[in-house]
Amino acid sequence: MNMSTGEIKVNYASMESLKAGLRQQSTEIQTQLDDLEAAARQLAGNWDGDAKEAFNDAKRRWDASMAHMHQILNDTELKIGNSAVQYAETDRANAQRML
Repeated sequence: MNMSTGEIKVNYASMESLKAGLRQQSTEIQTQLDDLEAAARQLAGNWDGDAKEAFNDAKRRWDASMAHMHQILNDTELKIGNSAVQYAETDRANAQRML
């Protein structure tokens, strides 16, 4: 946004690229988390008692945090996509006014 003129310039390709990048990063994070969880399950399988209980409690908190992070990434991706659509619709409407 140009602060002196109030003009906003939108680059639709950049918005789409950002959206795709968020999707890719979210997928990569999930893959790494799945790998980490598989390794942790192997280790935790040998634990009993308080150690296992502490691990399970920490894992529940971790899982909730990761689910929240993924929701934020997904919401951001959706909002970027919606913004691009709204900007494009506004551009078309403004162009029609010029005709």
